[in-house]
Amino acid sequence: MDDNPKRYNTTRRQILAGMGAVGLASAGAGLGTTAYFSDTESFSGNTLEAGTLDLKLDYKSTYMGGPGRLEHVQAMGYPDATDLGDGRYLLGQAPTPEDEIEWENLVQSNEFDFCSPEADEYLVNGDEIPVFSLEDIKPGDSGEVTVSLHICDNPAWVTMNGALYDNLENGMNEAEMEALDLNAGAVGELADEIEVCVWYDEDCDNVYEPTGTGQQQELEVALVSDTSGSMSGANLTALKSSATSFVGNLSSPDEAAAVSFSTSTSLDQELTTDYAAVQNAINNYTAGGNTNVAGGIVVAEDELLNGTNATGGASKVMIVLTDGFENIGDARDAAQDAKDAGIRVFGIGLGNSVDTALVTDISSSPGDAFFAPDPADLDTVYAEIAQVVLEGEQKIASGTMAEVFGLLADGIDLDGDRQAEGVQCYPGATTQCIGFEWELPAEVGNQVQSDSIAFDLGFDAEQCRHNERTPEITTRTGQGFLKQEEFDAGIESAFARGRFGDNLASGAWEVALGTPGSPTPNILDQANYVWTPGQSVPFSYVSDGMGNATFTLDGNSVSGAVPAANGKLGITTKADEATIAVENLELDLAGEAVTLDGPAMVSATNDGAGREVSYLVVETAAADVADAFEIRGDVTVDVQGDFPGGDEDVAFDISVE
Repeated sequence: MDDNPKRYNTTRRQILAGMGAVGLASAGAGLGTTAYFSDTESFSGNTLEAGTLDLKLDYKSTYMGGPGRLEHVQAMGYPDATDLGDGRYLLGQAPTPEDEIEWENLVQSNEFDFCSPEADEYLVNGDEIPVFSLEDIKPGDSGEVTVSLHICDNPAWVTMNGALYDNLENGMNEAEMEALDLNAGAVGELADEIEVCVWYDEDCDNVYEPTGTGQQQELEVALVSDTSGSMSGANLTALKSSATSFVGNLSSPDEAAAVSFSTSTSLDQELTTDYAAVQNAINNYTAGGNTNVAGGIVVAEDELLNGTNATGGASKVMIVLTDGFENIGDARDAAQDAKDAGIRVFGIGLGNSVDTALVTDISSSPGDAFFAPDPADLDTVYAEIAQVVLEGEQKIASGTMAEVFGLLADGIDLDGDRQAEGVQCYPGATTQCIGFEWELPAEVGNQVQSDSIAFDLGFDAEQCRHNERTPEITTRTGQGFLKQEEFDAGIESAFARGRFGDNLASGAWEVALGTPGSPTPNILDQANYVWTPGQSVPFSYVSDGMGNATFTLDGNSVSGAVPAANGKLGITTKADEATIAVENLELDLAGEAVTLDGPAMVSATNDGAGREVSYLVVETAAADVADAFEIRGDVTVDVQGDFPGGDEDVAFDISVE
């Protein structure tokens, strides 16, 4: 146990769902866990009377142990266990099965309050209730519990946490030694063999549904593809590969349809769960004719709303790809009709000759418009759209039990609004179901015999008011130019640059602020700077949120009027026979410090032919950078004896989407 327990203030209440006791009998590898729910509250050194904050629970725990084992399960401490069929057993639940009908009637009534005294008769609130307490579990067995958290009264941050302990070998039997168990007398293998999945169980049905069905809403998607003459060659090949891969990610009951347009339009495959038929229709496309984007949208809308297999309550999605400019009809009007009918429209612009404004306008939002300058980029675009529309129930964590509890040891903040950016607070008087499933894979061998583990699993709630969380923004690094690799259509709204230049007291600019231009960028302001190789100096880029920006390098500032930021930020480093390192990155949004979840440094170094170019992207959204923001850090430049001396041979850019 923790020798330094947390101290909770008057706004915090903890529910512990844990105390796992795991035992494997020699007859077969097995998991045995005993989990308890308890509600504890601690008030130390104060006499404050705070607003109420409470968590209450109902839960359902099941065990997949194979058919014909009911008496065995009952003998393991579950005398009231029931056989649910197909080798699945109900271990326990609150409310009890006897109360379940009455409970469901209460929940479905408009006036029911989970946090009322009436609910206390059914919900868990401080009672110790075993979830798992099993022995002699065999490879292939699994168990699942869905806990329904009811946040009462005040809005709350909710954190899921856990601890894995007593991961024991428990000696070595003959079967383990024959299985080449290498941990004799030390740590057991069980925690590394059991697979765990934790997720937001949106429909509270004890089943992880990753493809949208967890929302109890079927997906119907129409892939609307440009097959005009300009699509011949690499464009059409990339379309076939990417679109068929997208279809391959679908699973029943989701349906797909294929629509193509050139001079005319065609419904090539009506809505169906026969995904091979949709893929075959797409693979049969040939290129020729003009570009009737509007016609394709009209045909797809009719199929999604009125097709033979269309379902009224389904989630309707249209993915429209084109590589040029429309020359028949009005796609904007057609798309607006579809959007007004409740269809979400994703637009994809392929190549460098596409009407980017049209693609953006037909999409349901700017974030639903995607661009692939090169056919090779199309796979990534369809994959990103698939992640959006096929997301379904979101995982909180997955992996081996050791890996998942490694994350839970630090606590995982649960997200009260998964449609918004960042982790959000849970509103008061709301409910969230969390699923926790374990499985000992069938292929696990005798190395886990006699091993045992124990674990705790819990939830903390902390009042939102006066306990603001520092927002987190993800960062990543990559190779190449940031704007080309990460920004839509490879375009930045503004940039700042620090370059080595000629490194003389006057002459070429080394500090600059600018905007894109053709064939050269528009330099709004510039200044000279003499670098000291090997010396780290500070820099910052500040936007005031009103169209003005200032870039400062080691006290030398340039400023100017820039377009509004509209997405990601980041830094590109470039080096030829030199090294440049940007470190200690920090970000403020609207005057508030933000935690960077990922790398806070990027560098480039080269000692040979060519130039190394690498980047770090900060995954801000348009809303994050709509107001004032600042990105800052330190930069160090060092050049080698054979440094070529070109103005751009060592430099760093701050890019704003």
